[in-house]
Amino acid sequence: MASSSSHAILLHNRGTLVNTPKQYVLKPEILVYAAVLGEQPFIVGSPNCYQAPQPRIGETCAVTLREDVRYHADNPIQWPQWFCSEEPHLACVLRPQTTGDLAALWDEGDESFWQEDRSLGCGIGMYSRQLLAKLETAFNTTFANHKDNLAFCTASSTSATAPLMASTIETSGTAKFISQLHNIASIGLNLLSSTPLPFDRSFFILRILQRICIEYAALVTYEREFKKFVRLEAGPEELNRTSTADMAYMGCFTNNITMVSAFIAARLPVWLVHDTSAASGLNICSVGAFVGFGELVEADHWRTHSRGILYEGSQIRGAKYRNMRDYLLVQMGNFHSSAITGAGGIASRPPLLPPLPSTSITPTSSSRPRARKGPYPPRPQRLILPVHSYLPVPPRAWSSAFERVDANEARCLAKDMRPPPGYFLPRPDLFTSITSENGVKMIFSWLQLRPFVLLAYSTPSEVPISKRPRLGHQSWRQWLNDTAGAMEPQPSTSTDKKRKGDIKSAVLEFISNIQEGNENVRPSPASASPQWYGAPFDPQDATVWREILWELSYLAFRLELQDIDDRLSRWERGPRHQNTLHDVFCMRGTPLLRCDLGMANIGAMDLDWRRRAQSIWALKSLMEAWTVEKPEIITSSPPRDGFTLSSFADFEAGIAHFYIDTYFRIYGRAPILPAQLSHTPPPSRCTWSPPNTTSAQV
Repeated sequence: MASSSSHAILLHNRGTLVNTPKQYVLKPEILVYAAVLGEQPFIVGSPNCYQAPQPRIGETCAVTLREDVRYHADNPIQWPQWFCSEEPHLACVLRPQTTGDLAALWDEGDESFWQEDRSLGCGIGMYSRQLLAKLETAFNTTFANHKDNLAFCTASSTSATAPLMASTIETSGTAKFISQLHNIASIGLNLLSSTPLPFDRSFFILRILQRICIEYAALVTYEREFKKFVRLEAGPEELNRTSTADMAYMGCFTNNITMVSAFIAARLPVWLVHDTSAASGLNICSVGAFVGFGELVEADHWRTHSRGILYEGSQIRGAKYRNMRDYLLVQMGNFHSSAITGAGGIASRPPLLPPLPSTSITPTSSSRPRARKGPYPPRPQRLILPVHSYLPVPPRAWSSAFERVDANEARCLAKDMRPPPGYFLPRPDLFTSITSENGVKMIFSWLQLRPFVLLAYSTPSEVPISKRPRLGHQSWRQWLNDTAGAMEPQPSTSTDKKRKGDIKSAVLEFISNIQEGNENVRPSPASASPQWYGAPFDPQDATVWREILWELSYLAFRLELQDIDDRLSRWERGPRHQNTLHDVFCMRGTPLLRCDLGMANIGAMDLDWRRRAQSIWALKSLMEAWTVEKPEIITSSPPRDGFTLSSFADFEAGIAHFYIDTYFRIYGRAPILPAQLSHTPPPSRCTWSPPNTTSAQV
């Protein structure tokens, strides 16, 4: 049917309307505006607004993620969707804004706003200060009343159904969800503001941050203002059937007359879709053109290449939107909708290590004295803690526990069962176990490589820490030597040549993993002057040496803790697990992979034992879910009257020993220990400060 004849049919009964558009009460059966969808035999019309966007036609759809990290016509933050009872808040999404405090949430964030910093390496940089300032304003505006919103959503947990969760009937999950959205958005903004990254990673994080903020605002708006209408709980005095819709909101499509009435009363845009054959039975006040997908989605973005199909199925199922959300949330730390709203329980997982030796004094069949048939066994081997004036010092409980561990390799997993060998970062003692002159060259090399290497760990990803790249101790030494241009002894035998070839292959593979196919991302050129927090490195400044080696220790401990936890934990990933991991370092709301001198002597390394106790207890809670046999100190409850200084010292020593001993038995080597910085770094080199918390009873 041609559009002109369709328009004639639509207008045929216009004269029979009793009221003018400005006088009648808005009703689902009266369309104030309608349009024919081009060559498609459908009419889209609205009882409360003068616009007709193009709907997705058909019961099923295929959601495609494109290179601009958007879903276009299937994207609820870009285009009106069919009403979904599992995700009703999507009708409350704000339409794109070009001015005001929230405008940055729709900013394109292309490369013209991103600046490369050649002092950090090639292809590494950050967004401009102007864009970051606008993003911070949008973030602060979005979450200005977060505590009140959290309390409101928690108090409204008696409702019968809950958005966002098809599998639960408790709206308290909404409070958990907005809490986690706030946490992930904080991490995203923190990353963009503090971490140099390649453009594509910066762009991806920007898109995630924008979506989280927009969806958070929509959910809060729905809970506070519109839920009562959608659930038909609004009182007669609240129903508004004379005013057209507030076009600041996205609205939705639905042919459910009950929902249409609810949206009219709530002043949210709503559209019905009819076959043109039904035109003669419709009451239509005005006819115009429909708004196609290209009107709100730029053609250049519509043509961008596809990253893949994330969902195929019904248009009105919540799974469609959860799949979109999950893909992005996984990139911010392996979160997903069910984990965010779930309880984060303990899953079954087989033990990895043999049982711990018995500490009982009661003889058993395996512990009764037996006649010795050979020489006495050798005395337990001990781990050796490197010591140097530049090396950071572990807390006393950790260094004592380190030296008590039985380092007999027979206690470890068989080599073919161990995780991949190597270190995430060069060992701090690598720079102090050589001559002073070579140490300076090596530290110069590290400062040139540092921004590039940290890219491997500075961006949350769907790839768990246990799968991230690492290098052996000698490979790190070789890479640093090659960067410094140091002359190494030439291999004299075929074995030496093979070993050196294997080392170079490992380094090249490590570099390739960081680049992720983008060869434009490279370390700083050898001619670049080494920088430490924006200032030229002075090899005579002992405090700077200590800061550099403290950072290596601190980051390595954090990465190794996440690695072993990822391998051993039965705790399902979710907010409880993530928050506990953050609490070890007193870093809630901050990316776990960020490192700043302001983090020195905080969390498990705090100089105040009362504050440190909270982080050590978090570490104990984390390890309690590990699939190894645990001593009583790990499984016990907290003291009824709290810790004293003496009882906490014993507790901390036991926790430290269990961590070090378990790590040694799994990996066959000593872990990098948490360490304390011996001086207070200057404020100019501290951009992070701990969250405002009060000391809990310990």
